[in-house]
Amino acid sequence: MTATAPARGLLAGRLGGSAEPPRATRATRPDRVVVALLVLTAVEPEHTPFTALTSVDGMRWWYLVPVWSVVLLISLVDGRGLRRAVRAPARWLLAAAVWMLVTSPLGMVPHLDVVTAAGFGAFVLAGAAIVDRGGWPAVRAALFPASVILLAASVIAELVRLDDGRWYGLFRDANALAFATVVAALSGVDRWMRGGRGGLVLALAALPVLVLTDGRMAMVALVVGLLVLVRPALPRWLVPLAFGGALIVAIVLVTDESLGERAGRTVARSGDVTEITTFTGRTDIWAVVLDQVRDRPLTGVGAASTPQVFLDAQRDGRLEWTVTHAHDLWLQLAMSGGLVAVAFVGLGALGFAVRATRRPIRDRDAFMLALLVHGLTEDVVAEPRYTLLLAAAAIASSGRTRPRRVVARRARAARPPS
Repeated sequence: MTATAPARGLLAGRLGGSAEPPRATRATRPDRVVVALLVLTAVEPEHTPFTALTSVDGMRWWYLVPVWSVVLLISLVDGRGLRRAVRAPARWLLAAAVWMLVTSPLGMVPHLDVVTAAGFGAFVLAGAAIVDRGGWPAVRAALFPASVILLAASVIAELVRLDDGRWYGLFRDANALAFATVVAALSGVDRWMRGGRGGLVLALAALPVLVLTDGRMAMVALVVGLLVLVRPALPRWLVPLAFGGALIVAIVLVTDESLGERAGRTVARSGDVTEITTFTGRTDIWAVVLDQVRDRPLTGVGAASTPQVFLDAQRDGRLEWTVTHAHDLWLQLAMSGGLVAVAFVGLGALGFAVRATRRPIRDRDAFMLALLVHGLTEDVVAEPRYTLLLAAAAIASSGRTRPRRVVARRARAARPPS
């Protein structure tokens, strides 16, 4: 027995139990460590009372660095996170993290870029570690109580603030809370469909919070996710019919100029608000991002340097909004880590999609598809951070449990002698 055996046994017990992944049963109990990780990584420190101790920027780093360190410790002490993360398709996410870490000295704010890239890698490893021991059921079991805690705390925070604007709760902004309600609703509906208690209550409670965030792309993502969840119970003709109906509506809006203009004003809320909405202001932001990608196509500006890019653009008069991210998943990756990071994450997503068709898991696949839909107008992987943890777990859970050579070796050993 090695010197790290006690620590290895302790973390093994906290993150899942036996050496073999348990079967997907309703009785899987939530792991308190995983629940705590989901809650702590979702919270935006500047929206907590701890900001009274230091500045907002200082609080962010004093909060995030310890969280990243704990996540890295949990995932690396017994090697489970590294073992699962280096297998396809999760290894492509890890490759993106390593790439951004290596290229951090070339960023606009190198010392922050290297820390942020390391945090990205820590969450990938932690997501893989959870799955390596407990399988996707471990994530499913922890996601329900974590969603309850986050939604309840966000509602209490909004009631204390009594702000007239869009709700954001304990999250970075309204769009981050909106996607958290999507995750909560999908988790609740899946729990209800599996016969668990409280699932439908959580899903119904998440809906009014989603409306108060006014996240319209999140609403679309929720509809898509719900269709994936309930698709096995639907008639086969219903999904093609719904797709055909949506296509007809899109064609009518494109061909009828007056209808299209009215629909565009309604969705974009043009003239109604003084903030970035689903479409209003996005094109100006994306123009700034594309300029940066052209200037640094391979390395990007750095994992933590994007706020500086938008601050410079605002000073130059190119933006009238205060922006901290690209409001698009793939453009944000291109700006942070260059086209190389986009390629790595794209390979991971593609590998997940191929494996998900062979080994479908209802709630996991619904969550990932909703993430990609919402990612059209939001950077939902980097912020909120717990989304990256879940995405890494989803991608890791689609890979093989054991390396192929180990399975082949054991098969040969079990074969009777000729």
